[in-house]
Amino acid sequence: MLRYGIEIAAALDKAHKAGVVHRDLKPGNIMLTKSGAKLLDFGLAKPASVFNIDGATQHKPLTQEGAIIGTFQYMAPEQIEGAPVDARTDIFALGVVLYEMATGKKAFEGKSKASLIASILSSEPQPITTIQPMTPVPFDRLVRTCLQKDPDERFQSAHDVAAELRWIVEAAPQARMRTSRSAWLTRALIAALIVASGTFAYLWYRAKADPPRRVEASILPPENGEFSLTVSPPAVSPDGSRVAFVARPRAVTRSHLYVYRLDNGATQDLGVDGYAPFWSPDSRSIAYFDGADRKLKRIDVAGGPSQVISDFAQRGTGGTWNSEGVILFHHNARRGLYRVPASGGTPVEVTKIDPARETSHRWPSFLPDGKHFLYVATMYGTAESGDVYVGRLGSNERKLIVTSDLPAIYSKTGHLLYCRDRALVAQPFDLKKLELHGEATVITDNINNFTLFGTACFGVSSNGVLAYVRGGGEHSQLVWHDRTGKVLGTIGDPADYQRPSLAHHGRHVVYEINGANGKPDLWIYDMVRQTATRFTSDPGAENNALWSADDRYIIYAAEDLKTGTRAVVKRESSGSGTTEKLFDATSGSSLTDWSPDGKYICFHDGSDVFYYSIPDRKIVKVVGTPFPDIVGRFSPDGRWLSYTSDQSGRQEVYVQPFPNATFVAKVSTNGGHQARWTAKGREIIYMTPEHKVMSVAIHTDGKDFEAGVPRELFSYRVKLGGWPMDVTADGQRFLVNEPVGDEGPMPITLVVNFMPRQ
Repeated sequence: MLRYGIEIAAALDKAHKAGVVHRDLKPGNIMLTKSGAKLLDFGLAKPASVFNIDGATQHKPLTQEGAIIGTFQYMAPEQIEGAPVDARTDIFALGVVLYEMATGKKAFEGKSKASLIASILSSEPQPITTIQPMTPVPFDRLVRTCLQKDPDERFQSAHDVAAELRWIVEAAPQARMRTSRSAWLTRALIAALIVASGTFAYLWYRAKADPPRRVEASILPPENGEFSLTVSPPAVSPDGSRVAFVARPRAVTRSHLYVYRLDNGATQDLGVDGYAPFWSPDSRSIAYFDGADRKLKRIDVAGGPSQVISDFAQRGTGGTWNSEGVILFHHNARRGLYRVPASGGTPVEVTKIDPARETSHRWPSFLPDGKHFLYVATMYGTAESGDVYVGRLGSNERKLIVTSDLPAIYSKTGHLLYCRDRALVAQPFDLKKLELHGEATVITDNINNFTLFGTACFGVSSNGVLAYVRGGGEHSQLVWHDRTGKVLGTIGDPADYQRPSLAHHGRHVVYEINGANGKPDLWIYDMVRQTATRFTSDPGAENNALWSADDRYIIYAAEDLKTGTRAVVKRESSGSGTTEKLFDATSGSSLTDWSPDGKYICFHDGSDVFYYSIPDRKIVKVVGTPFPDIVGRFSPDGRWLSYTSDQSGRQEVYVQPFPNATFVAKVSTNGGHQARWTAKGREIIYMTPEHKVMSVAIHTDGKDFEAGVPRELFSYRVKLGGWPMDVTADGQRFLVNEPVGDEGPMPITLVVNFMPRQ
């Protein structure tokens, strides 16, 4: 038996020296009989399918067509990651087989295929001696050496494994005399090695391994919730074992920070209101921006309270954390990047914007050396709106890498991932020369992005696990519903609609459609003639359109590429004449209503509600609680102002007298936002977090205000971005911006081996 084992080991060593790599070693390919070991001619292993992260591994075969060569439980880390494989890869698989034969359990397990991969990449199996106490300690050590994550830490050849096993046999005769069970186990394990070695040799001479193929998994938002992606791309931990994301449960209105664990498929709610998360280099902590108190904080994923890193983070857009404990982050518009110790301290500005042509530096990302970093410089004055640069800590020098106003991240595959229009691409990047070369490869032709915040929804771990969100709702339809939810008809063809706003007379609707450059233009649809007319065509963004009470004028926010500023302008709805500037619009501000008498324009900045007085030419804060207050709208008689606030812990609709708030009345009862008044002011229509349309009867006598009990009208499907619908003045018909098709929520896609091997 030992001589046979030596011969098989020699054949195995010979195959290794020939450079042949095995495909798929597993117990099912080995047969033990009374007459000896038999090798089954099972053919070559099939590629595993593109899988869903929720698919259980316990009862489903993993060798299916479509993605990666081999059976996941027996694959080495480098094989999963798409790195080069050699003899040490086979030794890892051999260790997995020996472990299973010795314990009756698999070395690596998971509730899903993605969690199984994470287990192989990041966890250690339970010691064999813990499960089988009679196992010789040297054998346990041998298997552990085979299962090292780093190929350099394993046995370097099958010859070494055989020699070690020979030593174990020769050193244990006394133990065999004392314990027959131990002797049986040792002989069985040695036989397993011999059989496994024979399987290697037999299959290696049949074919060489194909390169690992792309493997995908999907993460869905928490139950009854939805992802919040506007300024929060998914962030993969450096070790590839977790994904941090921001989502809003349907039952509440504040977004929470979550962590998805690939090792067990569990989703953990960290219980904090944060956005734009990024990981510590050891994958133990997450830094994030607190939207409520405008601070940069950190929290350990194992639990515990958040810690403040910086009080100086008003509207952060992206951060990065190196192994030296340095954090770079974006603080606010018209600013460069700041550095701060991860333990907390006073931020110091690292990069300076060029005031002649730049508006901010956003989305920093450290390169592997922890000294150089990528970032986006948003610009104005040209048709292009941003450039990606590489900078260095301690230096004012920088180097242009590529033109894009969306983030770029380096991957250990040697590529820079960045966006071209709607596509996410990977292009070879030279870390020494700090420059791109070769051709770019398209990862996905439709990445979810938000041009206003320069957000592209993707992230990459240090070990090359990619997470991204495809562009959702690029096509939607404007659909008429009655008060019961019945579909009455549609407007126009499917397109990338946003913020439909009905004229008071009901004949026209103005809406936004993104142009080829990703910036929105305004269009007006005539429902009598059934024709659409472009209302704006400037290269900058035009959005947030509102009608005057007589429908003669439209006001909207317009971007001036020459100055990099936004302004609220007025123009005749017929399209004739020139625009008239009313006032400057701050970054992130949103117009929500124009008063019936034409004197006041209501808007919010994400924190407070303001109005601009046209006669007085001044801005006045009208709602300013310590909590986010948004979406102010005037009653038809102009005496009341509705708005949304989350002062109760969730968004609710409130009403107060205008312009002087002598009291505040709560209108919604179980969450609400986007309130609208019907023509006579006797009803408020609002939406709930569960996408239900609600109606509340309103009673006023000029001084007193009373809201009735909300009642549900109908539910709707929502397209994210802007307000989802508008209602006719009489409250009888609803124009809803619905996504085309019956797709569910857009998932986060995880990808292993996102780049094909050359």
